[in-house]
Amino acid sequence: MENINLGFQELVRLAGKALKEEDCLIGYQNFYYKERFLQYIMFRSLYLSLSPQQYLVEAERECFDINIFKLPNKQNYAALLEITCWRSVIGENEIPKIKGDIIKLKEKDCPGFIIICTVNPKDQTNENIEFLSKGLSLENNAINYYTFSVNKEPNNEFIITLIALAPRM
Repeated sequence: MENINLGFQELVRLAGKALKEEDCLIGYQNFYYKERFLQYIMFRSLYLSLSPQQYLVEAERECFDINIFKLPNKQNYAALLEITCWRSVIGENEIPKIKGDIIKLKEKDCPGFIIICTVNPKDQTNENIEFLSKGLSLENNAINYYTFSVNKEPNNEFIITLIALAPRM
């Protein structure tokens, strides 16, 4: 198993790669509308990618979607992740929930990440990322994203946006 540093770039790459593989196998329509399935895909990817001698990955503990512990102490969080979907046209319905996740993650004394999954036409990606950044009052360097063309829908793009929080990565 790969021994990785829980870096900003690596987390978004792992999540994006896992979802892209799933899209190729079953098509994004089979998992995009099921947030728990998205969480499972990302959990599985992290679980298989992180060194079991250094990290423990758990799902749904203390109201966080994914919990990563730095071993040997299971109380020592390496990172916490919240995963959500952005399904409305311009994301206004999702902003309040994401802001709530930001508050929840900032209360912890470890790195926190929000992963937002969405599908949109390729020509709207930059506009949507900018809207998200402004809507959440974030600096641009706190956001990273991974995109891939949707299988069988060449004009659409799946976007995995990663927001780093508490403390800033």
